[in-house]
Amino acid sequence: MTSQHRRHNPLIGVLRSDRYAVDSQILLVQSIIATQAAYEFRPSFARGLTIAAYVGMLVGAIFWGLSADIIGRKFAFNTSLMICSIFAIVTGASPNWFVLGLFVCLSAFGSGDDTLFRARDETAGLTDTRRKPCP
Repeated sequence: MTSQHRRHNPLIGVLRSDRYAVDSQILLVQSIIATQAAYEFRPSFARGLTIAAYVGMLVGAIFWGLSADIIGRKFAFNTSLMICSIFAIVTGASPNWFVLGLFVCLSAFGSGDDTLFRARDETAGLTDTRRKPCP
């Protein structure tokens, strides 16, 4: 292992845990606000926010997974984090149930790339002898 790998391994761990925290907090905050938002807006479909969050994460994982190699992983990482944070903040100003679901979906879209980057970061710190080939 080179000195460069030793120096960056702790940083990869911090980066991995930060992205995992973003992914988990999007789902946690959505589950906290769903009940109170349903009381406020009285929607006909009360589970709409949960569906919006998971659809956003699915579409985000597909989009960021396919486009990260085209636009670059660093740019995709920073852009997705910015999208997630902007729409998570704007979600608080939602005037109705539909707009709330839309912003929850868009913020989950931004955080949906976590699986791609977490898998890449897991293998980045391993030496060549410890990597297992994909079947």
